[in-house]
Amino acid sequence: MYLTRTESLIPEKSLSIIRPLIFADLKDKHYFPATTKSLRKSAANFISMNRSPKFAAPTYEQLLNCMRCGFCLPVCPVYRELGIETASPRGWLALSRAVADSKLPISRKFDRLMYHCLSCQACVAACPSGVLVDSTILDTRAILNQERKQPWFKAPLFHWLTVTSPRLEWAMVPYRVYDRIGLRSVIQKLGILRLISQQLDDLDHILPKLESRAIRRTLPKVMQAVGERKFRVGYFLNCANNLIFTGNVRASLTVLTENHCEVENILDAKCCGMPHRAYGELGIAKQIARHNLNIFKNLDVDAIITDCATCGSMLKEYETLFRGEPEAELAKQLDKKLVDISEFLSRIGIKEPPAVTPAVIQSANIHWLTTGATPSGKLRVTYHDPCHLGRAQKVTKSPRILLQSIPNVEFVELVESDWCCGGAGSYNLTKYDISMKILDRKMKNIGNTAANLVASGCPSCLMQLGLGVYRSKLNVQVIHPVQLLALAYQKQR
Repeated sequence: MYLTRTESLIPEKSLSIIRPLIFADLKDKHYFPATTKSLRKSAANFISMNRSPKFAAPTYEQLLNCMRCGFCLPVCPVYRELGIETASPRGWLALSRAVADSKLPISRKFDRLMYHCLSCQACVAACPSGVLVDSTILDTRAILNQERKQPWFKAPLFHWLTVTSPRLEWAMVPYRVYDRIGLRSVIQKLGILRLISQQLDDLDHILPKLESRAIRRTLPKVMQAVGERKFRVGYFLNCANNLIFTGNVRASLTVLTENHCEVENILDAKCCGMPHRAYGELGIAKQIARHNLNIFKNLDVDAIITDCATCGSMLKEYETLFRGEPEAELAKQLDKKLVDISEFLSRIGIKEPPAVTPAVIQSANIHWLTTGATPSGKLRVTYHDPCHLGRAQKVTKSPRILLQSIPNVEFVELVESDWCCGGAGSYNLTKYDISMKILDRKMKNIGNTAANLVASGCPSCLMQLGLGVYRSKLNVQVIHPVQLLALAYQKQR
């Protein structure tokens, strides 16, 4: 067993008493009944004495709670591909604890290993001790961000460019021009980038065809409900949908208004803060969160709707982000209103949609890649669970219910539907080889369903799965669940 310097000085007989204490949650009365208050205090003092001041007590407690049982290994996509201990949840926690105990230096290699984690939370679901591996790794990255010199581009990227929507919109202008004038199409057809690098070619295919400008600039502040208004909701416009998947935005607004919702578009909110949190920029993440909380508290709405799994997960993490600070209570109150669009629609009960056919999808100018419907005449649809929707928010049934509610849809369950696709925000940029290996596993399972459509409620997953379609040459279209529902409603009009 891993022993710290302090543990090695304690007699084995005493260790038999202390070990259960340091590997349990100090706040859990199941482990520490009232009769063991003195032992509980001793364990708390042990942790305070042993840990590096760089690691906050809650983070260090998580490191101690890991029992090295290995239940996390078979469910970790990174470990399953690389097969080495330092690329596993157990290994990352052991390395972090060694750093916290001053047994290892904060080195470049340690920095690199901490960014192997996808934050998919598969290990959290499998852990018998309930160790929050993903948040512990994110806390460690925040320490790395303070202790190690960062790349020159990180400060302008996270401190300036990604802080406001207008800056992101201007940053996308060159790529929009490249796409809109047809140069991108020519380069792709000629395979020029493939001659230079397969990664460059893949990255050029990861984005769909873009519209001429960001959708935020075209949306009204309020959209009226179709028919009687029964609900008033706020719609959180996420960065990816604003800049790239504008069709998702129109679909979400169509479905909400069709189901008697008056929608207030939250156009002055900032990024949810997940990219900043994921890259150790904790201060900027909090700055963004404060801005968003101040906007949310002034909304007179029944619910705040998100159609991005990652954004919804991060917005719900604001209470944890501000643990011990005044903003935590406000975040806790607003958390009750935050809800994924699929969960909200399932909760209120949707208006029955008409049938959807391949012809409807073709007329909507969605890139239909299949040869047609299944022999039964139905659209065969499968669903990929985004990690930040399924595991982080526990929303798994609602998207499936929505898809199955559409006439002419034959829903088929995907094997390993909750296995990470390898997108994880920018993981396919920073860890390309690992990301593609994970993606190949996902696409093999999708191919086995013989589906016409694969639906997913996360823009990052949509991009990654779209790239997987290109790489695997599968005849399948990637779509957001509400986009299919919106097409049905539009047919009715």
